[in-house]
Amino acid sequence: MVMDIMDSDINCKILRNTRWEKAFAGGSANESPENIVSRKATIVIEHMIQASDVSHTMQHWHVYRKWNKALFREMYKAYS
Repeated sequence: MVMDIMDSDINCKILRNTRWEKAFAGGSANESPENIVSRKATIVIEHMIQASDVSHTMQHWHVYRKWNKALFREMYKAYS
């Protein structure tokens, strides 16, 4: 869902940004406050997960290589 950075068939960035706009542009007058808060919390968490998915590239080179190697092995095993 959120961690779809490698999926070229789904443009979730647009969908996620649309949900962000809906959550923070002002809710519907007949929507409950609980639903508004829930929507905001959900989209903030989605953005945080997406940021954590790509933030590994900002780590030290050795940390990046370690986790990238692990990701490659996991994906290769799934492919095999």
